[in-house]
Amino acid sequence: MKIQKAVVTAAAPNQRTLPLQSVIDRDGAEKTVLRIIIDEIRRAGVDQIAVVISPGDEAVYARAAGDPSIRFIQQVKPAGYANALYSAMPFTAGDPFLHLVGDHLYVSRNGVDSARDLVRVATEEAVPFRP
Repeated sequence: MKIQKAVVTAAAPNQRTLPLQSVIDRDGAEKTVLRIIIDEIRRAGVDQIAVVISPGDEAVYARAAGDPSIRFIQQVKPAGYANALYSAMPFTAGDPFLHLVGDHLYVSRNGVDSARDLVRVATEEAVPFRP
């Protein structure tokens, strides 16, 4: 079972601004936190990415993402991660997906991207859900 989708949650009031901030990445380039997260997801081999945002934030997040293929999903009322992921259900469509939160940068101690490692472990150990 290959993970082909990722959802980044970034709609909570306390979480909304960090993904938009610029920092210097490990290669010395200035990027937004959201762009760094998207790059990490892409390096994990995941091409379909959605970002859950607050209503009215799409334009600023689209600029921060710098990637026209990113899908933005509105979480009408911030009610936690479960509600954000529920908002993304039409995107995930019952497929397995990687979930990263937009106010965290993922750093690995062993040099392997965290998202890539999560996808690898999930792919090797996943057991399909059978209702």
